[in-house]
Amino acid sequence: MQALFRLFFDIALLRKGPQDVPYSLFLLIFLFGFEFAVDLTSNFIPDYEGKTLDFWLNTRFYVVANAVIIAFIYLIFKFYAKTDRFIQSLTAITGAGLILIFIQLPAKFLVMNAAGGQPSMAVGLAVLFSMFILVWNLAIYMHVFHLALATSRINAGMLSFVILILSFAIRVILVPDVS
Repeated sequence: MQALFRLFFDIALLRKGPQDVPYSLFLLIFLFGFEFAVDLTSNFIPDYEGKTLDFWLNTRFYVVANAVIIAFIYLIFKFYAKTDRFIQSLTAITGAGLILIFIQLPAKFLVMNAAGGQPSMAVGLAVLFSMFILVWNLAIYMHVFHLALATSRINAGMLSFVILILSFAIRVILVPDVS
């Protein structure tokens, strides 16, 4: 388990790639389940008014968001005729994404518990940190796509950005309560 954590941490730091991840559908399903549990648990952090997100709304949001992302990634790999690398790449993205979730938890807690919803320097820094995590996540996608699809970094970056934009758009369309 420690070796997997170290592997996903190295992927998050862009030192290793999807080729270093074992081809295991079981590992991918385990990571999705773990990510789902962490996501749901972290969304039960009450805000400054003591409110939490609705369980079913959050579950629907998670399922829709991940289905969209997985479908787009699969289509990209199908287009590049590299579907044999899909499982390892998705495992690398999911594992590195879990590392980022844990790194972002303190900032999320700070934003959710801002006193009275008033802006402050700490909340502003936490929001900036969250934006940094988003850019870092895009860099991970770009890195994985670059290595798995054997394409240029520019193409991999554009694919990553398209996935981000399309997933946000489809989330807003399919789950309007969250937007």
